[in-house]
Amino acid sequence: MNKLAYAFGKDVQRRFLIQIIAVVIGLPVGLVFVLSALCTVSFLSDSSDSSLFISLLLYLGPMALLLVGGTVGGIYYPVRQRGRWLDEIFAPLEVTGTAYALTGRQYDGLYQGRPLRARFYRGPGLLLQLGAETHTRLAAAAQKAIIPQLARYFNGSPLEHNAPGLSGITIFAYDPHWGQQLVQQPEVQDALQQLINGPSGFLFQQVHIRPGAVYLQLHRTAKMVGVELTAEQVVTWTELLARLAAAAEQLPSPVEKLTLTPLEARMQQSNPNPGLIMAGIGLGLFLTILCVAAAITLPLILANN
Repeated sequence: MNKLAYAFGKDVQRRFLIQIIAVVIGLPVGLVFVLSALCTVSFLSDSSDSSLFISLLLYLGPMALLLVGGTVGGIYYPVRQRGRWLDEIFAPLEVTGTAYALTGRQYDGLYQGRPLRARFYRGPGLLLQLGAETHTRLAAAAQKAIIPQLARYFNGSPLEHNAPGLSGITIFAYDPHWGQQLVQQPEVQDALQQLINGPSGFLFQQVHIRPGAVYLQLHRTAKMVGVELTAEQVVTWTELLARLAAAAEQLPSPVEKLTLTPLEARMQQSNPNPGLIMAGIGLGLFLTILCVAAAITLPLILANN
């Protein structure tokens, strides 16, 4: 089965499972919340308009705290547990770990004198990037993991090569001559094969060279929950990227030297603050509860008037 079709099927199954869990947990909680509010309104129906609204808010306040606290706790605990697991995996690289976005993890450090960055994010996906003196673009992926027509539309024609060590791999190069020089090297062929077709818990493995870095992009998994990842794999991939970076730097400079796009430069620096995201979620829940209180009391106030 084509990897893209298999990944799509897994995504559908995963979303369906998440929706079932959300309904099983969220529906009873929502019903209890609404019915309790309606019962409170019925008991306070003889009160004045302002006292009715205030009393309802006093009732909904603890409910709001419970809802917000449960949501934050439900996100924080599994994210914290996964963070500890990832910290152990990346420990051999001696990198510093920080939170990334809301559920991800980022690691920064040096490997053989090169800047090293790794990002684990929702998907699940893993970006493993190593700094390099490169000034062009090249992308490599397994043939069975791409749609040829779509890939040609965005990247142009694939690089034509007869290297037996690159069997099953499709390569796109901004500078075809530079790309040919690179992929003809046996150590590059071996590194690409291991990075793209080597054992991994991810469905898609792509290698990219861009201005200033080489990186491995891994995303999607066959498992319904979680992903298989080991410290040995991370160390091996980093070593292979270092070999690829060294081989690329030994080549003559490409005819046209490229630079990062503004979006790429911004993405290199951006790391969404998890605290701000959680504050946004809490504010959204609070406003939602406030709207519910207003929606329940406003018809009663208008009816009394």
